[in-house]
Amino acid sequence: MKICHLEGVIVSDKYQGKGIASEMVRRAVGDSDVLAFHTQSKKMLNLGRKISEEDVSLTMEVADVIHTRNQQGLLDIRRYGGSCLYGDTTRFAESAIEEGDWQKGDARIFAGFIRR
Repeated sequence: MKICHLEGVIVSDKYQGKGIASEMVRRAVGDSDVLAFHTQSKKMLNLGRKISEEDVSLTMEVADVIHTRNQQGLLDIRRYGGSCLYGDTTRFAESAIEEGDWQKGDARIFAGFIRR
């Protein structure tokens, strides 16, 4: 099983919603079977679900492979050193994951089989 471990996608606000992130990720996955990542963002979860079929069992299976440090279910607790990855937490709050405590660095673990 070939895994594309995505470390991050950042698109400037003025270019968001134009499919740029989707295209970047589609190119990055290449011939991989699985897309996997950690995130604090609902937008990133949605992007992952657009490109792959989220699979909880697979997520649990690949969590160690993608360097999950403190796994509790589908969360990596305090992954980002006890703080939010995003600087402007007030602005980010509407896009933040609902599970865990993203303000303290918790991140959602995601893995899915890539749609072809």
